Amino acid sequence: FPSHDSGGGAGGMLTGTASLIQGSVYTITVSSGGAAGTPGPGTAQGSAGGTSSITGTPISSISATGGGGGGYEQSNAGTAGSPGGSGGGGGTYGAVGGSGTPGQGNNGGIGYQSGPSAYGGGGGGGASSAGGNANSPSTGSGGSGGNGTASSITGTPVTYAGGGGGGRYLDGTYGTGGTGGGGRGGEQGSAVAGGTAGLGGGGGGAGFYQVSGGSG
Repeated sequence: FPSHDSGGGAGGMLTGTASLIQGSVYTITVSSGGAAGTPGPGTAQGSAGGTSSITGTPISSISATGGGGGGYEQSNAGTAGSPGGSGGGGGTYGAVGGSGTPGQGNNGGIGYQSGPSAYGGGGGGGASSAGGNANSPSTGSGGSGGNGTASSITGTPVTYAGGGGGGRYLDGTYGTGGTGGGGRGGEQGSAVAGGTAGLGGGGGGAGFYQVSGGSG
């Protein structure tokens, strides 16, 4: 059964300014976040988030890529995190994190395994920094999610696009979510946190096969 899942990557973040034209039509699409990986036999990797976009003159088209799903562990092997705006964390056994999209986010962290109870998933990447690697060989702690980036588009600074923390099995601690809506990872048998709605954060990775990961 899959277990010790990794954090999801944050959605891609783009910032900038443009002069809009009165009377023109602008289409803004805000996608949904990626679905959580589920426990049980078979593929349990979380899905990638959707692409958000703005189109219309003179913008033409601007697209932010959804975050990548985190990897997982199954049958003594880890799967890599998926690519995205920011990449998902890698599963255990040294699996690598997914790659982030240049200019939008960062890579996910690397998973780790060092014994029958020391398993940790990598953290998902965030807009400002890469996801953390699963911690030292003796603890198996989950990697922390990468931090997001602040924007004042609402009139006050708000931090967006934090990566999800990696889960851990028995030893160590779960990975914390990155600033900007990243969900924390889980521990054995405990629930995890999803990404905060409206901030583009990645979901936390599960710590045991009986618990689902967090959604983006």
